[in-house]
Amino acid sequence: MSTVAVVSAAGVAGSSLLQPASRARSAARASRPALREAERRVFIVSTSWFGLGCQGQWREGCKESAGSGRRHGLHLNRIRVNDLSGSGLAGARPRAWSRRSPAYTSPACGYDVGPIPRCLPRHVRARWPASHAGREARVSIRTAAQRFRSPWAFVPSLFFAEGVPYILANTVSVIVYKRLDVDNATIALVTSWLYLPWVVKMLWGPLVDARGTRRQWILATQAILAVCLLGVAVALRLPAFLPLSLAVFALVALVSATHDVAADGFYLHALSAQQQAAFVGVRTMFYRAAMIFGSGLLVTLAGRFETRLSDIATAWSLAFLLCGGLYTLFWLWHLVALPRPESDQPRPREATATSAGGGGRWGQAFGTWFTQPRVPVVIAFILLYRLGEALLLKLAAPFLLDEHADGGLGFTTEQVGLSYGTVGLGCLVLGGILGGWLIARFGLRRLLWPLALALNVPHLAYLYMAYTQPGPALAFPLVAIEQLGYGLGTTAFMVVLMRLSKGEHRTSHYAIATGFMAMGMMLPGMASGWLQEMVGYRHFFLLVLALGVPGLLVLPWLPRSVYAED
Repeated sequence: MSTVAVVSAAGVAGSSLLQPASRARSAARASRPALREAERRVFIVSTSWFGLGCQGQWREGCKESAGSGRRHGLHLNRIRVNDLSGSGLAGARPRAWSRRSPAYTSPACGYDVGPIPRCLPRHVRARWPASHAGREARVSIRTAAQRFRSPWAFVPSLFFAEGVPYILANTVSVIVYKRLDVDNATIALVTSWLYLPWVVKMLWGPLVDARGTRRQWILATQAILAVCLLGVAVALRLPAFLPLSLAVFALVALVSATHDVAADGFYLHALSAQQQAAFVGVRTMFYRAAMIFGSGLLVTLAGRFETRLSDIATAWSLAFLLCGGLYTLFWLWHLVALPRPESDQPRPREATATSAGGGGRWGQAFGTWFTQPRVPVVIAFILLYRLGEALLLKLAAPFLLDEHADGGLGFTTEQVGLSYGTVGLGCLVLGGILGGWLIARFGLRRLLWPLALALNVPHLAYLYMAYTQPGPALAFPLVAIEQLGYGLGTTAFMVVLMRLSKGEHRTSHYAIATGFMAMGMMLPGMASGWLQEMVGYRHFFLLVLALGVPGLLVLPWLPRSVYAED
């Protein structure tokens, strides 16, 4: 990275580019009235960071003090020029500049702005004469360069790193325990509890705001997650693998939920409003790519390790070892690539007061959310709309892995990674994109019922597979169809939640709604394994299909405000 900072001020027209300090000071005194109305400029030229070149210019009005002995300051982001009317130096020299370098003088104002940086070309250094007058600029070259880091350097990797631990804790853990011969009831119960941090993460969001910067939280949580993934690799090879690995997975879930809060907040601080709008699709795409990586590529890779090593625990241990190494690389990359936005600072404690006493920000948000029209219907909609899918979610992979004698399809780990984790999840992403386009094109009022049916009717695919137990040639497309419907129906659900989040506390309202959504997925999932073991896969999938009806019955009673934006 090379950065050249040139600090200058507008002055007398026709003055030469560079001149001795004495002549410059005389010109500045003669043009003092013009200087009051002038603008000082700071140019950052020839900035390069990871091959991304850019140029920038800032302008700030110059404020002249009344007395000659007063101090004048110009603040441009984190670049500051301090002038003192008397002799002597103002501030310390920048570390990037040599103490032995000759000083250069601003042509317009006669200000000695300190030593010449050694990073300048020789022909530029030769044109800047030495001066012993006493004013110096304090310029942070590193900060100026970081101002211009492209979001492409960190947004894709940041949100890929956000999605990996989520899919590992909530989906891949189910497949791991099933391959290690844990029963379905235990799998559904313990892995559903791993969803709890995402249910309540809104409660410690103010802590992330108040303690340290979001950049510090991101780097700290990513370092912990890398160690935890390596810890899962070790725990899976121990005799007491279930409690030990479950404890590590619980820590992964807790730290990952905290990382989500920090990453989402950092996105708002590191990017301008225009960049946020431009990169919202990028962050979503790489988050979903992380889900395909975890439940697709990683599971498929573990299946191949199982075939070659003939040891399931060793195969999964090796897969998590590779995943932990990859996450370590993400952490190392973000140490360098993440910028340091000026606005990314800890908030005062009074600004992050919670709902204690009902007077904080969260107290007001909860109060306004629970007083909205038809709030019982809204809560019922959030909890019931995906009730059938919540039961199915924890048992889909075990159904594919169970032997024919147990009512399953007898797939290998590699086949599950290809069908459910790659093809199925790809169709889920496609359904989300298609659902969003359809709602934008035709409106939610027309499509809420069709998309709700698209969520529940494809559950017939699992009911059919439970009765016929087809091979991969038929099961793969059936899984894909069910996931496509899941993506379509979930898009309508999320649009309703966003439209129910209004007013001054819109972000907090959406967090409350998604917390109820997570609860609606967690609680049914905890009981799903027990229900399946009681009634078998055939009756279980019939129950899944029937439990989609209550969510449909709530739709006519939703507040009219959800259709207001059509």
